Amino acid sequence: MIDGAHTPATVFLARKYYDVQKYATNPGPMSATFIYLIANYPWWSQLPNDIRTGLQTAVGRLMKEQRAEIEVEDQKIFEQIAARASRSWS
Repeated sequence: MIDGAHTPATVFLARKYYDVQKYATNPGPMSATFIYLIANYPWWSQLPNDIRTGLQTAVGRLMKEQRAEIEVEDQKIFEQIAARASRSWS
């Protein structure tokens, strides 16, 4: 039997899962960022092509920037988890 959980690093740290869970790994997908651009289709289709392309480009760039920030933050959180876990597992 395999016992596991799929939990964001921030939740793992905040709920002190390291007190009851001996192993953790950073699978990466937990840093997924969702950005929605919601528009009425008739309105969207009437926009000039350069405006639609510009909006799509801006959203893509924002997603990459946010994911990069989340990866840095996740690394810091995993370091905190490792430090706390080593104390609780000793």
